[in-house]
Amino acid sequence: MIPIKSNNFVVLGLCFILLLIGLQVNLPFGIDEGLTATPWLAMGIIYFRHATRWSNHLFLQGALFVILLLIIPRESLDMDSKTYGDLSLNFIWALIMILFLTCAVKLIPLQGRLNGMVELWGTQTMIIFILHPYTNNIGHILDQKIGWNSWLLRFFISIVCLQGLIMLKRRYAHNGLLKYV
Repeated sequence: MIPIKSNNFVVLGLCFILLLIGLQVNLPFGIDEGLTATPWLAMGIIYFRHATRWSNHLFLQGALFVILLLIIPRESLDMDSKTYGDLSLNFIWALIMILFLTCAVKLIPLQGRLNGMVELWGTQTMIIFILHPYTNNIGHILDQKIGWNSWLLRFFISIVCLQGLIMLKRRYAHNGLLKYV
């Protein structure tokens, strides 16, 4: 018997079932949003499981990224309101972004402060996971006050807030509950 986790099609099939369940029910603590996120997570995991075989083809990945970016229309994806547009196009866009991030990480040498920030964020994923819904809300409220209606502005505000909170957490890491996060 083949283990389920080694069969990519079975894993994606199960994730799509979880996606459909998450779309139909409202569960507390964002569990339904977590269920709807599983196919995208599985795609990333499957890609990185095979990424070493594809790493020699970085130029082809970059070219594919550019071609797909120009051809495929961008779909809306809002997990909070469960608005997904065309799911098949959303998955193609997710693959495009995985290709882009993979190429960017391999081509751009991270040195100095940027490398330190990437390391810092990599070691603070739990606090980011916990706080990002709140920083996204702050970004959304400030964006509405400014009146730009810009996803990029909301994202930037959220990143700045998260960076500040991570630095505070790092400074006071040995006090109270922060040492457990």
